[in-house]
Amino acid sequence: MDTINIILLFVACAAAAGFVLNKRRAPKKSMVPSRVAQKLVKIDPDSVSVDTLGPTSDGGGVDRTAVGCATLLRSNRKIYRGKKFFYMTVPDKLKSSIQGDLKDEGELIQLSFVRRGVPHSVSCRTAGKIKLTASMTTLMDTPVKVAYKLYPVGKIEKEENRSFFSISSPRRPTTAPTPHPTSHSTSSCDARTSAFRRATRR
Repeated sequence: MDTINIILLFVACAAAAGFVLNKRRAPKKSMVPSRVAQKLVKIDPDSVSVDTLGPTSDGGGVDRTAVGCATLLRSNRKIYRGKKFFYMTVPDKLKSSIQGDLKDEGELIQLSFVRRGVPHSVSCRTAGKIKLTASMTTLMDTPVKVAYKLYPVGKIEKEENRSFFSISSPRRPTTAPTPHPTSHSTSSCDARTSAFRRATRR
């Protein structure tokens, strides 16, 4: 009888311990676009490298197409955003008319940048290509007439684990991209893009 009581007590203790552990286990945080946009404002990348993402022809992977460098619109030296949205200039390759335009809505893209020597990326979707009103233009640090409205669909990821290399990426052209009138030069973006590619090839 004593042996049975000991066994039952042991089982009860184990069940209670499991309950406590499960209760204390923190639930996974879901992706909240407004928080991702807020974090991006805090990181404040000078410029971003833009790639479109889509399925490969066989549907077994991700097809990446580089569309150039861009900057995020700023007001009072801070990235301008509205709740979960923020705005991006037209990537330089698209401005030079070498490639077609991004879809106004629903285009899946990835923004890549390097912060403190560590590659970062965030996936977004386009929510429209807008023509800035006169009142909105006066708020911007950079005088642009057209911008893409974006919202994040994933968290800002560090590429320290290099899992990013499983996705093939086309080589950047050796010719210099057509410069565009922004407060941040394309050379800065090119330097950051090169650093990003080198870091992710390690």
